[in-house]
Amino acid sequence: MCVHNAIHEKSSEILKDLLKSAFFVMQAKYYLENQKYIHKRQILMQHVSPEEKEILLIYSENKYINNLDSVSEKLINWASDLICQLS
Repeated sequence: MCVHNAIHEKSSEILKDLLKSAFFVMQAKYYLENQKYIHKRQILMQHVSPEEKEILLIYSENKYINNLDSVSEKLINWASDLICQLS
């Protein structure tokens, strides 16, 4: 979806939803690795990689609005790395 949005839709609203979904994926990943559920974004930021923290900050600070291409690239790279780790 992120690639489709970056190429065709170019919608900041879709990107916002994708960033929100990334939070839930990070939350689940952290839970699977640590058997501890963190429900707040600010707390999760203290326990994730710098790349994941950057993605969470982009969403929190609305930095996706004028940076569709660069934020999409960050999100695609993060998701790609996560898929590779799980393979």
